[in-house]
Amino acid sequence: MGAPKYGSCEVGVWGRDANGMPCLDLDYGRSVPGDPGILHPLASGRTTALADRFGRVRFLAGIDSRPVCLSMPSRFSCGAFWVRVSDGEASRTLLLGELLAAEAGRIRLGIGYVRYAGNLVLASERSVEFSLTFRAVPEQSWLMAELELVSRCRSSWKASLAIYSDVTFTGPSGAGGVPFAKDGVAMLTDLDPHVGDWVLSARERWQAEARAGRLTLCRSVDLQPDTPWQETFVVGCQKDCTLDRVRADLASLDAEELARVSAQRLVPDNCLAPERWMRDEVAWTQSCFFSLELPANTPQSRLLFPSLGEGEASAPRCRDLLQLVLPLSTCRPDLALSNLWMVAAAQHSCGRVPEELGQLAGPGNLDPRRDRSDLEIWFLIGWCDYLAGREDWEELLGRDCEFADGLAATLWDHLVAALGYVRDEVRCGRNGLVRILAGDSCAFLNGVGAAGQGESVLNSAMLVYALARLADLARDLGNTLFADQAMVWHQLLSRAVGEAFDDNWFCRAFDDKGKAVGGSQEQRLFLDVQTWAVLAKCGTSAQRETALRQALERNCQGDYVCSLSRPYGLPAPESVSRVALLPGDGENGGMLLPQVALFCWALVEQHMTEFALKPWENMAIRKRLGLDDAPGLAALHSHFEFSSQFAGCRSGGAGLAADRGTAGLAAHAVAWQTFAMHKILAGGQG
Repeated sequence: MGAPKYGSCEVGVWGRDANGMPCLDLDYGRSVPGDPGILHPLASGRTTALADRFGRVRFLAGIDSRPVCLSMPSRFSCGAFWVRVSDGEASRTLLLGELLAAEAGRIRLGIGYVRYAGNLVLASERSVEFSLTFRAVPEQSWLMAELELVSRCRSSWKASLAIYSDVTFTGPSGAGGVPFAKDGVAMLTDLDPHVGDWVLSARERWQAEARAGRLTLCRSVDLQPDTPWQETFVVGCQKDCTLDRVRADLASLDAEELARVSAQRLVPDNCLAPERWMRDEVAWTQSCFFSLELPANTPQSRLLFPSLGEGEASAPRCRDLLQLVLPLSTCRPDLALSNLWMVAAAQHSCGRVPEELGQLAGPGNLDPRRDRSDLEIWFLIGWCDYLAGREDWEELLGRDCEFADGLAATLWDHLVAALGYVRDEVRCGRNGLVRILAGDSCAFLNGVGAAGQGESVLNSAMLVYALARLADLARDLGNTLFADQAMVWHQLLSRAVGEAFDDNWFCRAFDDKGKAVGGSQEQRLFLDVQTWAVLAKCGTSAQRETALRQALERNCQGDYVCSLSRPYGLPAPESVSRVALLPGDGENGGMLLPQVALFCWALVEQHMTEFALKPWENMAIRKRLGLDDAPGLAALHSHFEFSSQFAGCRSGGAGLAADRGTAGLAAHAVAWQTFAMHKILAGGQG
């Protein structure tokens, strides 16, 4: 049998582990210069650890609806767990960043685990092979660490080992917990009310030390020639921790069982994609996507965060939370519901949805130079899609949920308020289309409606989609007046979108002076508006099919599915954009994974499923990572925007955006592959 499709990349090889799950074996010595690298997730559902390419692990917990790093590697810290080995003459760490090229640093990234390995040579010429594996423990707030050492010397020798755990989070008091050490267990107690105590422990009785910011376990071991020495540890946080509980947890750990259970939890969906590599792609991205789940310390006990990674986390953006409801509804409706309730609780009684959780977005002060116009529409789409086909839809619509300003309300009141805000505040323009203001789903188009007159065909198509479903809900509730009124607006908007069809495709917008943006005159086809016009069934069936065929011809070229068929130069015309986005980058003719997935869905809805697999293949991580112009390991789960062929030698890379050059775990990079494949498979069955 030949090599699997997309089975290798510049720095590693894809395979399957003992549980039949996809894994990626990396050669540390072949890292791409300038590559921001990886932060591979180890998720339990209660916490998520992120392992980097140097062997360091950062540990995150959900505190006050934000992901907070408890152990951040820095100039002063090496992370949650690291090892030093000494033979009495020389001392070295097992961090891959310290290994020499000849010491063959290796990394295996698996679902729920990471393994670092290499051949460590001390100054005395004593050589030891090592393997250090970190595993997530389902529904626990700590990691299991397995250390194996094999001496390659001809005689036995005594090694001194030290295990360190650096804690950079100091808690609300700033004290960083109370140090405690006894019988091989080191702790920082009462670190934070939400996380409890920070713990480091081993199965054997090691000498334990604890001080502010660092826990240490030390012991000496006799290493025999070619004989494995092994030890198991736990590191992380626990509430109401005791010595007996720590030891009981350690005694109960079984690496093989953990691997099996973790794979089942992170990859619950048995996807029947047509090719094996596609099934592995779905399993890999799905596991990374679910790794963004953390406790939120709110009535919605879990939240799927839009990103985890570098630096201090900001509050989640509502647009991300709402957009991610679509892929979550396919595979984790419980998390979709949590995201929706979180945004509903942040909504003002006027109907306005804030940009971020924690903001209070009140009535008035809608500035077309600053405020975008799509959040309330995404709110309606998210709820309507989640409620579709659910048996408990009526109970959910009647459930109490206060607005952010304290006004009592039901969920139905929230939906009505959101629609009212679009109607009365965002409003429609001269062509009967929803105004665009400082941009809609596309922040790049912030110049189109800066004077308050520009209109968004995309917003209008999305609202048509939402109105049809909202009217159905109202009719099922017996509110025929609301349903009829919603359908009147639905028909007006649908007609206006249909009239924005310009020869071969739908225009993207109309600027403040009424000039078409993305029409036939400038020969620019925006992918997103063709997608939503099809999903909302705007225009005629012939127009929708023509628009999709034009998108396949103009936007789907080679290895890319471009957001725009012909990008603007830099700077773009002020009547279009005031964003410094290079041609071929992101929304200016680059490739955005959420747009590609929704385009696949539109092809299915228009009964063109046979054309959907090619765009899906182009959005696959395996393909992007294996391309000659790949942006390094960041393509694994950090990037969801890629430069396209319009960028020339930059294609596939990071462009100018500063946040594209950092490692991390971004939901939009791994959320949409499973969603799109589900739609394709459903279309094939239909």
